[in-house]
Amino acid sequence: MKNYSSEWIHKLENLKHWNYYWYQVRDIRDVSKPEDKILEIGVGTRFTSNYLKSKDYDVTTIDIDPDKKPDIVANVSDYQFEETFTNVMAFEVFEHIPFDDFQKILAKIHTICTGRLLISLPRNEKVWFDMNIELPGSRQIRFRLATRRNKILSRHHHWEIDYKQYTNTFLAQVFADHGFAIEKMERVKSLYYYTLKKV
Repeated sequence: MKNYSSEWIHKLENLKHWNYYWYQVRDIRDVSKPEDKILEIGVGTRFTSNYLKSKDYDVTTIDIDPDKKPDIVANVSDYQFEETFTNVMAFEVFEHIPFDDFQKILAKIHTICTGRLLISLPRNEKVWFDMNIELPGSRQIRFRLATRRNKILSRHHHWEIDYKQYTNTFLAQVFADHGFAIEKMERVKSLYYYTLKKV
């Protein structure tokens, strides 16, 4: 019995999640040229890959779920890639995988990626208050209060940032151990976005 579902991809997502797509596309476009080869691990709704393909980016997708219609139907842990990619992206994916398996996938990505790995991961937090005030001139003032939750946010998550030992400092060392350095890290609401450069 599979422990994933594609039912949610057919529903209209909330505005907060649509905002996350903007950051995904921005980050991959910041480090990619249309002629670069890009791999997306975990396609979700296919929004990001479809958008990039519409702008003539060369994107190959892989997902374990055939209902999501990826280019490659396979578990990335087991699949033997026959080509390399300039950049690899995996947004809101790795928290769904046991951490030991995540480290094995990092090692595999290091062998097939020539440039950067871009990922996002959720922070383990409870948000009590979150408000943005837009001012003239495209300026914003943000008020946000969040505390560590100390329990997993979703039954589909195995780990999250700031849950137990999984701090950003710990994760930076794990990335380094697998040949990646943090080039950029940005927090957007309850998600951390990382651009990791192969070293």
